Amino acid sequence: MNPLKNFLFGGNAPTLATGGGIVLREDNRMLLQQGAFTIWLDAPTDVLLARLLAHTEERPLLKGDNPAARLDTLRQQREPLYRAVADLVIDTAGLAPEAISAMIWGQVMRGA
Repeated sequence: MNPLKNFLFGGNAPTLATGGGIVLREDNRMLLQQGAFTIWLDAPTDVLLARLLAHTEERPLLKGDNPAARLDTLRQQREPLYRAVADLVIDTAGLAPEAISAMIWGQVMRGA
């Protein structure tokens, strides 16, 4: 059985922070739509690039000569897929983690 499916439908209400490429597989997108309240924490490309370049050893897809162009390509490829599965989209640019948490909690309590 698919590990993601086991996790989502295993009887608990999990919180799962996925890798960015999870939406590339159709079966994963279907599982996220069926078994989860999916929140996409988005930010403009320049904000994401600054965050990611601080940890390039953990981001092999951004290694190389032009990480900004690579990130743009990844975003163009993945953004429509994220939008398709997201129940809630939050632009995190300039927000502290506490503010993001409060926004998520507020939306969940309102039944987003």
